[in-house]
Amino acid sequence: MQFDKLQLLHETITNMETLGLPITDAIISRRKEIEDEIISNDLLPMLSEQIEPILGWLNKEFVIVIDYNPEKGLDVKLSKKARIIEVLSKINDNNSTDKREGSSYRSARQPYTGSRKSPSPDPYNYAIRVPELKPLTTMYPFLTWQEICNYLRIEVGADSARRKLKQYVNANQPHWPDVPEPIVLNR
Repeated sequence: MQFDKLQLLHETITNMETLGLPITDAIISRRKEIEDEIISNDLLPMLSEQIEPILGWLNKEFVIVIDYNPEKGLDVKLSKKARIIEVLSKINDNNSTDKREGSSYRSARQPYTGSRKSPSPDPYNYAIRVPELKPLTTMYPFLTWQEICNYLRIEVGADSARRKLKQYVNANQPHWPDVPEPIVLNR
């Protein structure tokens, strides 16, 4: 298993931070690749081996959703596969038949002709540079802007968590690095 490799990488990043060495995007990218490899190659097969004998006697199709949060623990939901397929089918039907004029909706078949924003900047890359947020980088391997806001008790509501964090940092933490902006791409 590659858990030792991931632990070594986390320790290396922590040591680099302690020494004040820059943590490059390549290091962060490699960390994420190793985590993805561990999940795909080690964790999921191990879970499958443990769960299959238990569910085998039910003789029905199920979908299992595992939600893990280091603060809240493990939450496992079991649903009939037919129900999940039904819900996904309704979502797909609604998306393909929605013809609202003047809305921001577009189906997957319609080409997009306006400007686009790139995906949101990487929150892990930001959090690793802020000493007060470093505990999050070990708690959440796939850190989101929302998790940072939750940790800082910033009420987000319907707004963008990244945008709310930016407002919070500007108002309350001027010594922190600026929250990055997405890059606008014109196509």
